[in-house]
Amino acid sequence: MASMIVLEDSPAVLRIGPGAEHRVSVAVVALLGTGMMGGAVLAAGDPALTAVCIIGGVVLGLVALMLHNQSRQLEWNLDERMVYVLGRQASDMYAVPFADIACLRLTKRRVARSLAGASITSQPPGGRRGRERYYLEMAMRDTGYEGIDQSFNESELRGLCTVLCRRTGLALCDETDGTRNRPAAGDAVSSVVLPPREPSPASVLRRTAQGVEWPLSPGWPAVGVMFMVLASLMAGAGSAYTHVAAGGDASPALMIMALGISFFFMVIVLARLAHAFTGRGRITVRGGVLVRELLSPLGNRSLEVSLREVVALRVIAPRTAVCQLQVLGRTGQAAVLASVSSGVTPLTVGDLYWLRGTLNRMLDLQRAAEHEEHRRKQVMEQDSSGPLQ
Repeated sequence: MASMIVLEDSPAVLRIGPGAEHRVSVAVVALLGTGMMGGAVLAAGDPALTAVCIIGGVVLGLVALMLHNQSRQLEWNLDERMVYVLGRQASDMYAVPFADIACLRLTKRRVARSLAGASITSQPPGGRRGRERYYLEMAMRDTGYEGIDQSFNESELRGLCTVLCRRTGLALCDETDGTRNRPAAGDAVSSVVLPPREPSPASVLRRTAQGVEWPLSPGWPAVGVMFMVLASLMAGAGSAYTHVAAGGDASPALMIMALGISFFFMVIVLARLAHAFTGRGRITVRGGVLVRELLSPLGNRSLEVSLREVVALRVIAPRTAVCQLQVLGRTGQAAVLASVSSGVTPLTVGDLYWLRGTLNRMLDLQRAAEHEEHRRKQVMEQDSSGPLQ
């Protein structure tokens, strides 16, 4: 079922947003999580049942938070020819000019399920198992895209397509018949709209003397779950040690093995916590090279792209999946600069758009400086090779 409905339709503004189904689903999941936590209090005498209720309540609460943060409204301002995306977080609000939108795109991908239960959004080999899901997107001129809505029912999205195309005047690219209307890498056009010099005060992005920096934390909900897992492991290890020290009837070898396993996973969780609190992502432009560095106790990773190879910076924002800021090369290959798990990570899609615009500004300044240096060298060479006066 499609989740977006028309909330306001006036001569100047067309605003769409989540319908009642989305709000009800968030409330139901949050209520179930609260019920699980209440069950943990009632089952305080049973440690196993208490642990199951607590874990279930935390997971359901995390799902409710993700669904809540993923909901957003799209305000199509027909006078200003702008799309204002209004997210739940202050740093997830941004504007997209109509001039940056190549078309509204209706496409479909087959969703199947593997044996492990994971979703697969491609045609499974040797058959047509799975359901087809339809996607309505804003296809950008830089070859990126912005997800608007999705549904298993094609007619629901076509109704929203009709309203958007009629009111905005944007073209519709229908890819449901298997055609592909997506621009090639060589046709990519960077946005001319530049963001403010500084990010939103609520953003985790920070300007530095060399570029832009942000934390690699998976988000406070995930950090909280890791702390709960660490506390459970410490409690289990302490209980096993106390039992062995008191001369319990359990096998000492099994208890020592349990202690070893607990300490092994404690080290893994502590390493992930260190990554969350001290890991940093950094992007700089220096010496004609775009450099992305991920600095973490778990290992550093870097990516370098020559400015001569950069065609465009684009944002891939499918909404219900991982969103990415990518650098597109002349060969059509794309490299990921930053990614967002919507609703969980402290970075937001709005941060990706600000980062894209800021990097475009940095790239323009770097290219202008290189052009000026090249022109200066040419003038000096002409002066040195000219006739003596």
